Amino acid sequence: MIDLNMMGMRTGGTTRITRSNTTTPRNGTLRASCQGNTVGQVAFRYTPTAAGRLAISTDNAGTMPVAFDTVAWALSTCAPSVGDAGTGNLGCDDDSGSDPRGLSSRFVTSAPVAAGTPIFIIVAGYGSATTSTGTFELSVTEVATVAVGGMCDTAGQTSVCATGATCVGGSATTPGTCTAEGALNGACRATGMACDGCEPANTTTVCATGSSCVDRRALPWAPAAQGGACRTASRATEPRCDGMLACSSASVCRTVVAVGAACEPSNTTTVCATGGSCVATTPGAAMGTCRAAGTAAGTACREAAPRCDTGLDCSTMTPEAGVCALTIASGAACVVGFAGDRCAMGTACLPTTPTAGTCSMTATAETEPNNAPAMAQAPITATRIYSGMASSMDRDCFGVTVPAGGSIFAETNLSTAVSCPTGDMPTADPVITVYNPAGDQIATSDDTSGRGLCGTSPGATGSASAASPPATTPSASVGSTASWPATC
Repeated sequence: MIDLNMMGMRTGGTTRITRSNTTTPRNGTLRASCQGNTVGQVAFRYTPTAAGRLAISTDNAGTMPVAFDTVAWALSTCAPSVGDAGTGNLGCDDDSGSDPRGLSSRFVTSAPVAAGTPIFIIVAGYGSATTSTGTFELSVTEVATVAVGGMCDTAGQTSVCATGATCVGGSATTPGTCTAEGALNGACRATGMACDGCEPANTTTVCATGSSCVDRRALPWAPAAQGGACRTASRATEPRCDGMLACSSASVCRTVVAVGAACEPSNTTTVCATGGSCVATTPGAAMGTCRAAGTAAGTACREAAPRCDTGLDCSTMTPEAGVCALTIASGAACVVGFAGDRCAMGTACLPTTPTAGTCSMTATAETEPNNAPAMAQAPITATRIYSGMASSMDRDCFGVTVPAGGSIFAETNLSTAVSCPTGDMPTADPVITVYNPAGDQIATSDDTSGRGLCGTSPGATGSASAASPPATTPSASVGSTASWPATC
């Protein structure tokens, strides 16, 4: 047992000592909670001069060779079983060092230590490492405790917040702020009222709107702020999201947006108020505007007549039933993949860009045999579509020349409708599969939201690596599970 206070060198709040485990008995009696296979244990006793946490590290210049794989841990009692049992475990680390000493150890004690009360620090090598012995430089820093409102180190290496507070914000280069537990953006309290401003009955709120306060009693890592995972309810009546946020089916808290306000068409972090739909500002745009039901193509139909404004029709085809659609004439512009645009009968939205196209009836009959990627028809251009009859288990493969780094948009539809309706006896269920020139599958699509059983495969990358040629010719395969006349 080495007395670190006596044998180490102290500078400011840090005490350092350099030792080796090369001559230490291989098998030690102490156990690390983070690594069960340690060799050459060296034990130190350290008596803190002030109350607070300790930053313990072997990630120092004196640790040699740089590949020395150390394991370090701290105990409140120097007993063989403490590391496993956890009753006196103050922290443990195996490989949290920085380059070039990535296998060194670095951690901050999980609980404050008392001034004048000794703790015990053990440094060892990882038993299965190539370099399990060597010289290590151990540093122990008494970390400053910061009051609520003060600047703090988010990593906890130079400062920690006082008990009952958490370091919020900041980065590797900028400090955070110590925020009281239960306050806006702070961690929820472990006991009592979880957050400030909560109603005792938890009927309408848990934390103030926008808070990332987490109920650690239920789900330690789930923020309830916009875009975060919904909080697991600790009571049956507790709302899963803060204030005006709504929980999606994917368990994401989203801001509820009123008609006329900005929204995301993807509905990732926003959702339009009941009855509204988010319509993109321009085709493919990341942002849009919430529109009232029945007022624009792509919005939900109204519950009562007239279900859509003049010029729009309410779709009755499953699963896009209930969406207002605009019928677009042959030759007119359309939005690729947009359920609100419906090309006239016998035409399809032929892409001219990844998001825009033209309703076209230019179709070329496919030619057999073309049932495998190696048998694909000659490369086609974006100005051509193919049509044909496919029966169950049939495959039709088409070659497409794509510029390096480019992408493919492929979709299928019936010659008599833009979608493939579902039902007990579906008339069409096409599947799109995209292969690279080597014959490897790189994308596939079966059913598409808003288009029933019709497949849509957007954005399949044509060039998979920097070594790819300037242009590559993947093939698209269209298969079916029922007899169907198709335009693809």
